[in-house]
Amino acid sequence: MNVYVLMDKAEKADIWLSPKVALLWEPFYVGKANNVESRLLTHVFRPHNKELYERLTGVEELEVCVIPFSSEEKAYDFEARLIPYLGRKDLKEGPLLNKSNGGEGVVHPSFASIQKRRLR
Repeated sequence: MNVYVLMDKAEKADIWLSPKVALLWEPFYVGKANNVESRLLTHVFRPHNKELYERLTGVEELEVCVIPFSSEEKAYDFEARLIPYLGRKDLKEGPLLNKSNGGEGVVHPSFASIQKRRLR
């Protein structure tokens, strides 16, 4: 399971999450997924967050920071701590377009796994 941070390379930042992990550009969304690439496609082709969709389709250079975890529980915990740390835009606490503080939800299956289930 991975936690990912979407960043716009047009806006510089210097946010250290640990001694080895830094966000060099302004973050605008934090999520979790087994397959980050597939999850990003879901954000574009089946959007659930209008602001995130508009940002993703309008950004010139997207940077994605992927932080792998050994378990889903650890990823949920990290996401639930990271979102409040960076701050949500809708609460006027920071730049993130997330609509919740994280740590909940379901892991979205990849498009490939959905297709495999349909073929069975």
